[in-house]
Amino acid sequence: MSINAGLIAHGLLLKKKITMLLRLAAVQFITTMGLYYLFYGESQLLDGAVVVLRVLLAMLPGWWLSSTQSPERLAEVLSWLLPHKWAFVIAASLSLLPFMSQELKEIYQIQCMRGARITPKALRNPSNWPEFIYCVLLPLLIQLLKLSKQMALSAKLRHFGRGDHVTHWPSTRDDK
Repeated sequence: MSINAGLIAHGLLLKKKITMLLRLAAVQFITTMGLYYLFYGESQLLDGAVVVLRVLLAMLPGWWLSSTQSPERLAEVLSWLLPHKWAFVIAASLSLLPFMSQELKEIYQIQCMRGARITPKALRNPSNWPEFIYCVLLPLLIQLLKLSKQMALSAKLRHFGRGDHVTHWPSTRDDK
């Protein structure tokens, strides 16, 4: 617990944004507590809160690592602990999170303009949840599958994983 507090403090000192993690935790808290209330009643709500806290504590090191390190450096650090193929997959996945969150926002906004009943007020009614899945989550999944196929093809064409020596290239982008 104290290690996670240190990671939060270090990330915030570096002026990294924690709002996305807090939003995710809030959504998870509301969903988990609602499901615990429906299935178990009031007697198990404390257990639901403990589950949410454990998941949040498990996500904090990943947030810290991905927000304090560049994707190139992240793959290098992970390759110290994991096989280089796994390190590449994890680093690539983490580097895609901002892109996927932007895709999610765009899909959501387009579907709202189309008239889908997926606004926060409309989603209070559980009968609208299938529409949210159909209008937002499935298109997001399709985008993610297309992107992962493109990344796999790119790695294959670059002969990723064929050599014994792993090279980590420094970033050529300007971090501003």
